[in-house]
Amino acid sequence: MLLAVSQHTLEGRLRPVFNLADELLARYRRAGAGSDLLLAADVLREVDRKRVEQQRPDLWQAVRDALGALLQALDGTQTARFPVAQRVRAGFLLGEFGDQRMPTTVEQWRSAIVALAAEKTIGYFCPVAAGDYQLGSGDDDPDAYADEKPQHTATLPHGYWIARLPITNAQWQVWVDEGGTASRYADDDDLNHPNQPVVGIDWNAANAWCAWLTTQLADLLPDGSVVRLPTEVEWEAAARGSEARRYPWGDTWRDDCAAMKDDQDVRGWQWTVPVGCYPTGATPEGLLDMAGNVWEWTLSRWQSYPGAEKSFTNEKLVVLRGGAYDRDRTFVRCGARVRLPPGVNGLDFNGFRVVVSPPLAQMS
Repeated sequence: MLLAVSQHTLEGRLRPVFNLADELLARYRRAGAGSDLLLAADVLREVDRKRVEQQRPDLWQAVRDALGALLQALDGTQTARFPVAQRVRAGFLLGEFGDQRMPTTVEQWRSAIVALAAEKTIGYFCPVAAGDYQLGSGDDDPDAYADEKPQHTATLPHGYWIARLPITNAQWQVWVDEGGTASRYADDDDLNHPNQPVVGIDWNAANAWCAWLTTQLADLLPDGSVVRLPTEVEWEAAARGSEARRYPWGDTWRDDCAAMKDDQDVRGWQWTVPVGCYPTGATPEGLLDMAGNVWEWTLSRWQSYPGAEKSFTNEKLVVLRGGAYDRDRTFVRCGARVRLPPGVNGLDFNGFRVVVSPPLAQMS
C-alpha cells in the first residue's frame, strides 16, 4: 500500500492518497484499531509534511492530535488502551508530525512559564508543594541497597515546579543552534529522534543548557527562580509524592509502566523511546517517565543519608535517578539511586528534566 502511495505521490496524484488517509483515520475513530491510525500517519509521511500542510493542513493536524491522544489513552481500569509497541510507534510518528506536548522554541518556553505563573493546573510544569517528604528506602524493602537507607524525612522549605517529561532532542537542539554543545548521539538514528530524551550529555552541559534557558526566560520567571536541575530531594519528593509511594504510580508493581529491561522484547524498540509512552506509569500528579527510559541527572553530589549505618561523601560523583531503558524493576523504584562523574557524556541512558525553583543558594 505504501509503495502505491509513493507512486501516486511521485506522479502528483495526491487526492486518492488523502482520501485513503481520511478513510483510515475515520476507521480508527469508528473501531479504535491503532493500526489504522499508524497506517494513516505512514501514508502522510510518504507524501511529505510540507506538501500535506500546504494542501490538507486539517488532515495533518487531525492525525497528529490522534497520535498524541493514543499515547495517553487509558481504559476504565487505568490500563493503557493500546499495546506498548503501538504506543512507541505512535510516539516516533508524533515526533515527525510535530510533538506539541512540550515547549521547544524559546517562545513556547515563554508561554509555558506564563502558564506556570498563572497557576494553571494542566501544563508542562507540575507544582510540588513545600513540606515534609519521606525519602530513601526502609529495611522492609527487599530490593533496597545500603546506600538508599535509612528511610527518613526531608523538609522542602519551598514549593517548586518540575517538568512533566524529560528534556528531548528537539528541546536540546534549539540550544545547539545557538552555539551550545551537541549531544554525543546527535547523529545516531537509534537515539536522535526529536521526542526521544536527549542522551550522551554530561552534567556540565545539562547545567549550561539550564543557564541558557534561564537567560531566555529571565523576565518571566517567578521572582528569585531559575531553570535548573532538581536536587536529589526534589526529584524523589516529586516521584514519591506526599504518600511516599514505592513506585511513581503507587506502592504495587504494575506491568507496562516503564520503558525498561522487562519489556524490551515487546515494545518494538531496544533503546530509549519517545517521552511519555507509558501513561499507566504516570504519577497521580501527572509526571511521566519518572521510572525507566533514562537516568536523570540531579544537582546533588553522592553522599549517604542522615543516620546511615555507613557514612560516605564523594564530591567527585553526581546522583542520577529514575532507572533506564535497560534496567530491571529494582532500579525504577523511587528510592533507587546511582552516581556518575559529572564529565561523563558517552552513555546512551543519561538524560535530565528541569525544575523552576530558587537557586540552591536561596533554598535554605
